[in-house]
Amino acid sequence: GSYAPPPHDSSGHTWHHGDGLLFQIVKHGGASLNIPDFKSGMPAFEGNLQDDEIRAVVSYVKTLWGPGERGFQAEVSERDPFP
Repeated sequence: GSYAPPPHDSSGHTWHHGDGLLFQIVKHGGASLNIPDFKSGMPAFEGNLQDDEIRAVVSYVKTLWGPGERGFQAEVSERDPFP
C-alpha cells in the first residue's frame, strides 16, 4: 500500500529535491512530508543516524547522479540547503 522507493541514480527523481528536503526525509521519514494520500514506506532514521551522518548519506547519493542532475540539484539546494 505504499510507494516503492525511487532509484537514487539519474533515472529517479531524488535529484529534483534540495538538500534540506532530502535531509528531512531521511531524518524524519517519508510521512514527514504531510502529503494527503501519499503513503511512503521510508522510515525515520533520527534515532539511528546523527545529523552529520545523514548529510554524508545524502552526499553519497549525489555521487550516483550525472553532471546535469548534480548541477540542477545544486541550484535547488541553494534555496533549500542542509540545516
